[in-house]
Amino acid sequence: MSDVIDFPNASRRRPGRSMTPAQWEHRRAFNEAMRTRIRLIAQERNLPSAEIKWMGRLKHYNLLCFSQRHRVDIKWLITGRLPGLLKTVRARRVPTI
Repeated sequence: MSDVIDFPNASRRRPGRSMTPAQWEHRRAFNEAMRTRIRLIAQERNLPSAEIKWMGRLKHYNLLCFSQRHRVDIKWLITGRLPGLLKTVRARRVPTI
């Protein structure tokens, strides 16, 4: 007996569960705002374009690595909330050893 369970309609979406045009627009605007914040950090710190080429995909792992490598608050990077930007500025002032 196989350990793999086959769900016949697993790949099909449920009726009525797809996103509305307004939801798609909200998602697109959210992602574009995040890309803009990444571009701002890259421009401010003179990062080469190779450092942000992953930005077209916006994977969580890449966002986390970018925020840790460049000491950017992940909450600000994702949401754009100003307290996160303040943390980023304060962390930038601390000299690296």
